[in-house]
Amino acid sequence: MLRTGVHLEGTSKALDSWAYENGVTLDVSRPGKPTDNALGETFNDSLRDECLNVRWFLWLADARAMI
Repeated sequence: MLRTGVHLEGTSKALDSWAYENGVTLDVSRPGKPTDNALGETFNDSLRDECLNVRWFLWLADARAMI
């Protein structure tokens, strides 16, 4: 199972196709309901506050090395 938030229409179609082809069940959280995925929201907030807002990454490789 893959838990996701709300996606744009084009992204949703691509993700739906990928999930179907790979036998993955999608669980989409309801818009405006971060409590549907509290653990993910907490992680994202912590990562943003402690890392992404503090550092400026020039390259993806730089971000991978620092994170």
